[in-house]
Amino acid sequence: IGIELEGAPLPTTSGSMTSSAVFPGTIQAPPGGSPYLLGPDAATMGGYPRVGQIARADRHLMGQLRPGTKIRLVAAGPDEARNLYIGKMKQLRRHLPDVRLD
Repeated sequence: IGIELEGAPLPTTSGSMTSSAVFPGTIQAPPGGSPYLLGPDAATMGGYPRVGQIARADRHLMGQLRPGTKIRLVAAGPDEARNLYIGKMKQLRRHLPDVRLD
């Protein structure tokens, strides 16, 4: 369902959040534990604080992670994330014109 991330615990508010939809690429932070990166089998509901979301343009990279892989999360706003996705799709269409991924 997900990947436990190692490193310094992320600051979160105490208690749980109202359960709501979570998606592949959501990063949740259970109290007192390491954050989890939810994969393609992400649960439909979650009550742990959601502290991040992997941009759609980079979700395919989650399947390439192996135990011990080091990753770096970089903050991006909605406009930047959308532009990264559009750019990646344009590049794929140039190299694979007959394949539709969106």
